[in-house]
Amino acid sequence: KSDVGKGERVFLSGSSVFWINSKADVLQVRGGNDSSSVNPFWAHGAYQIREGENEKLGRAWLSALGVSYILVHGKGSEEPFFDFKHPEKFDRLTILKKSKGDILYRAERVSTARIANREILQIPKPKGGADKRSIYSYSRELKEPTELVFKSPVEIDIKSEVGKNEVIWLAMTQDSRWRLVEGEGVLLQDPLGNTVLKPKNIGKQKFKLSYNFFWYDRGIPALTSVIFIGLIVFYSKIFPFLKMR
Repeated sequence: KSDVGKGERVFLSGSSVFWINSKADVLQVRGGNDSSSVNPFWAHGAYQIREGENEKLGRAWLSALGVSYILVHGKGSEEPFFDFKHPEKFDRLTILKKSKGDILYRAERVSTARIANREILQIPKPKGGADKRSIYSYSRELKEPTELVFKSPVEIDIKSEVGKNEVIWLAMTQDSRWRLVEGEGVLLQDPLGNTVLKPKNIGKQKFKLSYNFFWYDRGIPALTSVIFIGLIVFYSKIFPFLKMR
């Protein structure tokens, strides 16, 4: 927890994926329930990082997913699952911490928020995780990190200096529920499904993003609960009627 900066993302694999967020408030690529993910490419990237042989492709995916840290389990680790098939491909990364067979690496100049060339929006959509041409082109358009602060799970502050033909790239799945409530610009989706903030102006700027629920995000679960409770309460009256039919 103390080794990973707030707002930075770590790539975990093995059992810790499922329980880490009950112990620490850290961003990760996966989570307790993989099926709930809405990003169309995270699984492709995770496979290349975890099981792929190509070092360059694996690092490109770390960049594309905004992964600043990666925890690799090696010989002597207490982790029961050893998912990294080619851990040697991370040897060029900076070792931040090493203990009992576990190595925490840092990917330099990688962040969940970065300045990017506007051309990132024109990169062809990858055909899969091994589409080197698309992934390499995508990662080349990413530039220096910029400041991002999660004020809460539904509020993000961004401070950045944007140049001509530049945008602010966020390693966050684009969702229409995210709204720009401070600063001038527009939120777009890039070819990997991530969010791109295209500012109206250049220079130093501040932005605030807020996640706003649609009425049916709360309305449908509430209605479902009412119907379910009603069925339980009036079961004795409804069941004989259905049985007769």
